[in-house]
Amino acid sequence: MRTAVISDVHGNLETLEAVCRDVDRRSLDTWICLGDVVGYGPDPTACLARTRSLAVRSVMGNHDAAACGIIDTTGFNPHARAAVAWTMTQLEEEELEWLRRLPISLRWEQARIVHADPADPAGWGYIDSPAAAAAAFSGFGESVCFVGHTHSPFVFAHDGTRVRKPHERRDTGAVVTLREGWPYLANVGSIGQPRDGDCRACYAVWDSGAATLELVRVPYDIERTQHNKMMAAGLPTFLVERLALGY
Repeated sequence: MRTAVISDVHGNLETLEAVCRDVDRRSLDTWICLGDVVGYGPDPTACLARTRSLAVRSVMGNHDAAACGIIDTTGFNPHARAAVAWTMTQLEEEELEWLRRLPISLRWEQARIVHADPADPAGWGYIDSPAAAAAAFSGFGESVCFVGHTHSPFVFAHDGTRVRKPHERRDTGAVVTLREGWPYLANVGSIGQPRDGDCRACYAVWDSGAATLELVRVPYDIERTQHNKMMAAGLPTFLVERLALGY
């Protein structure tokens, strides 16, 4: 089975539709979503509807949890806090209830899917260093764990002794072959607000039959999201500008 693994859509419909076109072109079998469908971006309702129609499994992200009232925004920066407050005014009760019902972590096929740290999903911790990645391996027993949250993609493997960066095959692009017996931790990046210096959408293609994982970049109409929508909605200028910078 070939699966599109998406995360951190953040209300950015242009990028979600661009990824949909790429997935259709590849004729992938199914989708899973690692959370944060809403927050930051100007199209929370449309992104929720599209994700609900696509993903066979979804988990909750911290912005999803804040938008539906499960957590408060005390720990959010002022820009994120303002975006959550705006998002809450856009969603209907049925949409908020769907967000509330999302699991925080679950097993799907041979994978663990979770938004943040699998060792403490409700703590919303960031796996942003090799040391944090090494600690996260204690949080799952599946052959692969997919995470988002940092908006920066990575893949780590555990060889039984230490955590390492796996070799990438470059003949058909950056493709990681998943070695049998080694667990893998993969951050699939962000569709809606990449932060690794590349402003294109990022998602993963997981081929469980071939045991491969590919991180895919997709360009989209950033200016339409920024100027036609975010600025018109009065969302924070910082959030508008960062999209084109990829940070």
